[in-house]
Amino acid sequence: TKGETQAFHDSWRLNEHCAIGIEKAINDSYQGYYKYDLPAALDAMATDYGKERVHFVLANTLQILDYDGRFSAQNKAWAQSIPMPDLTKTERASFFCRSHPAILDGVVNAIRKEQQKDVGKRKSVTESLKSGQKSKPAPKKKDKSRDDGR
Repeated sequence: TKGETQAFHDSWRLNEHCAIGIEKAINDSYQGYYKYDLPAALDAMATDYGKERVHFVLANTLQILDYDGRFSAQNKAWAQSIPMPDLTKTERASFFCRSHPAILDGVVNAIRKEQQKDVGKRKSVTESLKSGQKSKPAPKKKDKSRDDGR
């Protein structure tokens, strides 16, 4: 339908802007002497485009550059875990980050580290809830086979 087509094109344009925004956030986080404040860059990216879209655009970039040895195997596996539209790499190149692969690898490392912390927080909350609950003995069931009035 016309509405779906428009939504697809709007999302596509947002992906393109997100790729440019990622590059800008990385450049803005440069601190000199090859040092970057990647957590600050990630915060800026997430604020502007949302974590899900940033992850999608970065995963797209790593999938397109799957031959590049400057990305760790773990980061390539992370990228492969994010589904992409049924388009060729050439078609998806419009929302591709052109920052240096070694820096992008660091960004994805930071994302994965953040995701592991989030999983750890969820586990610790669940574990604390489980350990904080006092177990009550189950109520005794009345044996109906012995209904002699006692």
